[in-house]
Amino acid sequence: MTNEQQTNRPAAGFSIRTFFLGAMLLLIATLSLPLLLAGSHLMDRNIKEMGGELLHSKLLALLEPVERRYETLYRVGLEDSLVHRKEIKEMALAEFSAYRFRDSGSVFVLTPTGDILLSQLLSDSTDPHFLNLLARLNSADPDERIVAYSNEIGQQLAAFEYYQPWDSYVGLSIDHDELFAPKYLFLKINLMVLGAVLLVAALFVYGLQRLLIKPIIQLNHYAGHGFDDEQAKPPQAGFIMELATLRDSLVNMVATLQHRAREAAEQVKIISRREAELAAEREQLAVTLRSIGDGVITTDTTGRVILLNLVAERLTGWSQQEAQDRPLPEIFHIINDRTGEKHPNPVDKVLQTGLNVELENHTVLISRHGSRYHIADSGSPIRNFNSEIIGVVLVFRDVSEAIHTEAELLKAKKLESLGVLAAGIAHDFNNILTAIMGNLELARYLLGPQHQASNLIEEGTKASQRAQGLTQQLLTFARGGAPIRQAASIAGIIRDSADFVLRGSEVSCRYEIPHDLKLVNVDSGQISQVIQNIIINAREAISGSGTITVSCRNLGPVKKMPADEYVEIKISDSGSGISREEQGKIFDPYFTTKEKGSGLGLAVCHSIIAKHHGKISVESAPGQGCTFTILLPVANSAGIPAEADDRPAPAHNLSRRILLMDDEEMVRRVAARILQQLGCQVQETTDGEAAISAYRQAREEGQPFDLVIMDLTIPGGMGGKEAVKEIRRLDPQARVIVSSGYANDPIMAEPEKYGFDGVISKPYLLKDLEQVLANSKPKPQEQQP
Repeated sequence: MTNEQQTNRPAAGFSIRTFFLGAMLLLIATLSLPLLLAGSHLMDRNIKEMGGELLHSKLLALLEPVERRYETLYRVGLEDSLVHRKEIKEMALAEFSAYRFRDSGSVFVLTPTGDILLSQLLSDSTDPHFLNLLARLNSADPDERIVAYSNEIGQQLAAFEYYQPWDSYVGLSIDHDELFAPKYLFLKINLMVLGAVLLVAALFVYGLQRLLIKPIIQLNHYAGHGFDDEQAKPPQAGFIMELATLRDSLVNMVATLQHRAREAAEQVKIISRREAELAAEREQLAVTLRSIGDGVITTDTTGRVILLNLVAERLTGWSQQEAQDRPLPEIFHIINDRTGEKHPNPVDKVLQTGLNVELENHTVLISRHGSRYHIADSGSPIRNFNSEIIGVVLVFRDVSEAIHTEAELLKAKKLESLGVLAAGIAHDFNNILTAIMGNLELARYLLGPQHQASNLIEEGTKASQRAQGLTQQLLTFARGGAPIRQAASIAGIIRDSADFVLRGSEVSCRYEIPHDLKLVNVDSGQISQVIQNIIINAREAISGSGTITVSCRNLGPVKKMPADEYVEIKISDSGSGISREEQGKIFDPYFTTKEKGSGLGLAVCHSIIAKHHGKISVESAPGQGCTFTILLPVANSAGIPAEADDRPAPAHNLSRRILLMDDEEMVRRVAARILQQLGCQVQETTDGEAAISAYRQAREEGQPFDLVIMDLTIPGGMGGKEAVKEIRRLDPQARVIVSSGYANDPIMAEPEKYGFDGVISKPYLLKDLEQVLANSKPKPQEQQP
């Protein structure tokens, strides 16, 4: 028997038989018990009334002889004779004492005051049962003459009379159970009859279940499960008369249904297997098409869309359900990117030629939502087993990223080439500026501020500084490495950068810079590039004339920032503003809202500020302008006024022996003159090998150099990078400064990693060399070995 059959079989604790038996017994009990209770109550009342009357009549019968005796005394005139009256009373009490009514009936005589003249059951006047009986007698209704009371034996029923001659209550008492014995016999007989009726009912229900209900249940169970379980056996025993015929008919019907079910199951298996094969093929085809990385569209021979895969849905903007049965040009809208002309329908060409076709270059797919994708496409005919064309399949892919990447690679190569060119020009230009600015600085220092040529020298110096700014722009463009950070006043960088960008435009710049603004540790060129990029964007955002506001202030610690102090720079414009959506993208590479923008400006700004361990953010709303906020760590030096005078003061006690190595004669000459003017002894060399030889010879002669200033790059010879290693081997305590017009070399950013003690960038001025000397101490004279 299967689990399903066991589950569907009627539960052992409940069946129709149980329900029917319970209902019948409940019905019999419902009908019998009220009658039994009513009869019991009626018998109680009748027995009590009839028993009371019987007891009362027996009591009167007992008192009747006593009455006759008293009447006799009246007739003979002896009614006043106490002797005779006492004798009658004693005789009567003796007769009463010997009288028995049935088994438990006896006579009692009690005075109203509580004296017991005669009683078989009550002997103590203090007994609670006696007191209870006396109270009932005294309070009883004279017409009732029947009381119920209890004693030590049990419940009693008594009929009484107040007998005037004795001034006492005379009563006949009998046990309650003896008086009501017929009732109990009646109840016993009725309960026995009720039990017999219930037993007969149970036997009837059992027989009904055995002969009728159980066979019907078996037939029902077989009809429900025999169809599903061919091993199920038909019920055999217990079927009589019409039930046996019904069983035979049901068995034949089940057998017929089982045979037909087997045939239907075989057909279902065949159909299911074929459907599963077809579903698997369709699923495999659908999964394959949807998993293809290219877009796929199939059409019928009329050019109406049949299927789109996921990539095609994404590129066209149409879902499979929306595009089905629509003409292909409505879904697949392609144009020539250069001419803007609409491409002919590729399906028509495939159907006309019966060959594979490919789209021309510069084909753009315009999606349903207006997005544009550069695509590469091919169309092929779909043929049936008879090689008849039944449709067309188009396979296309988005090549926008590839085209964009190719363009960006080309742009990067151009930028790299321009960067190399810019670095070379800047290097040579810096060497020239070093000679020009160095000689001007030296001339101004020698002549003094009162000389009539001082103003001319000042103008030449300013012109050279502007040329230095242009050179710095070239270096910034060519630079890609880490920043060369030095303590600097950010106020001067801001003013120079903003004025340079806004020169000749209708936009002016308003500065709010406090005089106590602290120094920052920055690469001046890179920070200048940041300021210029932001000012350029602000200028372009303002239509016509307007004002850009640059404000600065000192800040203490900033949440989630590492440094203890910062300088905050805010650059605000009154332009059109930036939407909230664009604010989250403006620092992303290649993101731009300009038609001809590269999308690199703000990305470079973000990178530069991050390398300076600072932070840059933007706040804006459409139509309300834009504010860029920059945080830069404060340098370890104390703050200086933003407009501090940078004119070098005469140096004192800077006498040093210096080895100067540079391949440019004009640079060596001016640097040597400045150093000599500062009180130093200078020996010049042109390359690293000569510098190593000069340093070794000076040590051997006992006159070592206090400081070595070496050019980083020597074309065709040993530069500072290689020479410093040899000098360190000769003298681990040597102080070596690297100098170069190339600012993108990593050595200039982290000179200590390469063996140098410091860095000085070209073009350098008198104050720069003076600062280098101030930071170096003269070495003690070494003794000759």
